[in-house]
Amino acid sequence: MPFKLPNFVLLVSFCLLAFNNFSVCADERPYGYRGDIPALRSKVIQSMAIRSDSRYLFYSLSGASAFYALDLNDMATTGAPVSVDAPILALKLDGDSRLIVVTQIGVQYFGVSEAFNPIAESNKFTRNPETTQTATTACIDKNKNIFVYESGGGSSSDQIRMINGVNQIALYLWTNYFDSSMSFVDLRCTDTAAYLFGNRISGTTETEFWVGRLTAGAANLSNSVNLKANYSSYSRKDYLFTASGDRILTLFSNNSNPNDSRLFVVGADTFSSSFEVNIPYVSRALTSFYVGDQVMDGIFVQNSAAAMPEQLLLSNNTALNASTTFPDDTRGDGLASMGGSLPSVWISTKTDHYKYGITESSGITLISKVPKLQFTGTNPNAQNLKSTQPLTFTLQSDEDLNYNIRFKNNPSPKGDESGISLSYGDLISSGSLTKDVASGTISISLESLGITENGNYSLAVFGQGTSSQAYARTGFQFSYTPPPGPIQNLRSGFGDQSAHVIFDKPRVGAPTQFYIFFSYNASDLDTLDINSSTLALTTVTGVPLYSPIRADVATWPGRYVIAPIENERTLYVRVKSWDSTTSQTSIDSQDLAAIAVTPHSTKTLAEALGSANSCGSLDSASDPLEQKPMNYLLFLGFGFSCLVLRLGFRKKLGPAHLEIGGEGIEI
Repeated sequence: MPFKLPNFVLLVSFCLLAFNNFSVCADERPYGYRGDIPALRSKVIQSMAIRSDSRYLFYSLSGASAFYALDLNDMATTGAPVSVDAPILALKLDGDSRLIVVTQIGVQYFGVSEAFNPIAESNKFTRNPETTQTATTACIDKNKNIFVYESGGGSSSDQIRMINGVNQIALYLWTNYFDSSMSFVDLRCTDTAAYLFGNRISGTTETEFWVGRLTAGAANLSNSVNLKANYSSYSRKDYLFTASGDRILTLFSNNSNPNDSRLFVVGADTFSSSFEVNIPYVSRALTSFYVGDQVMDGIFVQNSAAAMPEQLLLSNNTALNASTTFPDDTRGDGLASMGGSLPSVWISTKTDHYKYGITESSGITLISKVPKLQFTGTNPNAQNLKSTQPLTFTLQSDEDLNYNIRFKNNPSPKGDESGISLSYGDLISSGSLTKDVASGTISISLESLGITENGNYSLAVFGQGTSSQAYARTGFQFSYTPPPGPIQNLRSGFGDQSAHVIFDKPRVGAPTQFYIFFSYNASDLDTLDINSSTLALTTVTGVPLYSPIRADVATWPGRYVIAPIENERTLYVRVKSWDSTTSQTSIDSQDLAAIAVTPHSTKTLAEALGSANSCGSLDSASDPLEQKPMNYLLFLGFGFSCLVLRLGFRKKLGPAHLEIGGEGIEI
C-alpha cells in the first residue's frame, strides 16, 4: 500500500492525543487485575465516588461517620477525615464540586472544589427522630434523587424513603413490591431509576432472586421479575447493572459442576429481552465501566479444570447476547479472591486507564490494560522517615518496565490540582524492572527528598512498559517527624556554690524534655547520651549530683540552678533536646557547644564596701549578692543618695582652697 501522508499524520495525531489522555495507541493488552491501592489495602470501603478528571476519589469506611479524599495521581495522599452526623451509607458527586453524603439519619452536602478542604452546607435533610426503622442501604440516581432503605425488624414494616435536596418526596412500602416472606437483599440506582432486590430462602438455599423497579405510582409484583427461576442447584455469585444502566447481569455458578456458570441478562426498564449466557468457568465478579466513551462489561472467571489464572472476559454490552463467546485474546490476569464482596461495586471515568472496584473484603481492586506495577513484600504505606532511617520498598511488574519515582515537597494542602500528571513533583530516582522479577530494595533518603518540616508526604511511582506507551502508577504515604532542634542562646550565671544554666527553647521541632549535662571535665560532654545517668558530680554536702538532669519543657522556667557545688571550680554545661513522642533527640552536630561557669563566694554589702561606718556602709545580713538580686538595687540606690548628699554639702560650703607651692587649687 503506498504511503499516504494525510493518513500518517492522522495516525500520529491520534497517538499523541491518546498519550496525553493516558490511553494507549498500539497497546493490545487485555483488561485484567492490576493490584490494589496500598493506602486502602486493609480498609473496608463502604462507598466511593470519583471526580470526572480522575484526580480524586472520595470514600467512606464501613460503619464510620466520616469520609476522606484520596489523590489518585499518587494513589497515596489522603486528606483528613471529614466528620458527618452519622455512619455513611452512600456518596455521590453532584458535578465535581459538590458531594452528596447519605447517612443513617439523613443527607448532608459538602462543597469539594478543594478536595482536601470540604465545606459543609448549612441545609441538610434529617429524618424524624421518632422513626423506628433503621436506615441500612442507600443509592442516588443521576437526577440526585436519593433512595434509602429502612428496616423495621421485619419485611412487612420495611420501607424505602425517597429524598431530593432537603425534602422527602415519597415513601415506598416493601409490601408494595414483594410479599412478607421475601427478604431484602439490596437497593441499587441507575441513572434514572431505583431497583429493589429480594430473595426467598428454603433452608440454606436461595431458591428465588427477584428485582423490582421503584416507580412514582403504585407498585406490585407485576413490575418485578424472578432472576433465579429454575436455578435451585446454582449459587448466586454477583450481580450489577451495566454501566449504561439498561441491563441487569446476574451470575450463577453450578454447585455440582465447577466448570459450569450461567450469566442471566434482563432489560432493566421493562424486565424483557432476558437471555442466558453459558460460561464454562467458575465466575467470580462482574464489572461495568467506561473505556473512553464506550461502555464495557466484564466477567472475572477461573478455569479450574485447566488451573488457569483468573481471567477477565470483556465485551461491549450492546453485543452481549445468548450466543456470545469469549475469545482468548480478551482475557487478562485476575485474582482468585475477587468476588469476596457481594455484590461488587465499580466506578470509572472516561479519562483514566484504571477502573476501581469494591470486590473483596477490604481495599479497592484495580483493573486496567496498563502493566501491573505493585509493591511486593511489606506494604510500604505509613512509613516514618528519619535522618537515620530511609524509606525502603520493592517493586514488581508483570512486564518489562521503566519506572520513575517522583516527590512533591509542597503539595497543595487543599487538594485543588486537576487531572493526572506524570510530571508530578521532582524526579528522585529511576530504574527498570524485568517481567515478574522483584526489584532489589529501593532506598530513598531524607537528603534526597530535601524535607525540612514535619508532616505527611507521599512518593509517586510511574511505570512505562518497554513495549508500549502505557503508564502504570502507584505510591505510598509516609510521615516525617524531624528530631527536635537544638536549644537556643545557651548562657550561664553563677552564685555562691551554684551554677545557673539559662537557654531558650528550640526554634523547630517539638521537644518534650531537656537533658542538662554537666561535668568538671569538658571532654565528658563531647558525646551526649540521654540514657546515661552515671556521671556523678561532687557536691559540698557530700551527696552527689548525677548528670544529666531532665527538665520538662511544659514547665520550663528558662533557668536551671545546679547546686550546691564547689566554688572556684569551673563547671562545664551542655544541653540536649528530646522528643519522647518520636524517641528522637536533637542532632549532636547541631547542639550548642559546652559553656563554662565558675561559682564564686559572694560578699555582703558591708564586705564589698570595706567599712561598716562609711557612707556606703549598709547594715545587712551577709547574703550572697548573686542569690539576692535586690541587694544590688539597694546598694545602687544607697550609693546614689550618698552622692547627692555630698554634692549638696559641697554646694553650700563652696569649693575648698588648697595652696601647694604657692599655687592655689580649688577642690
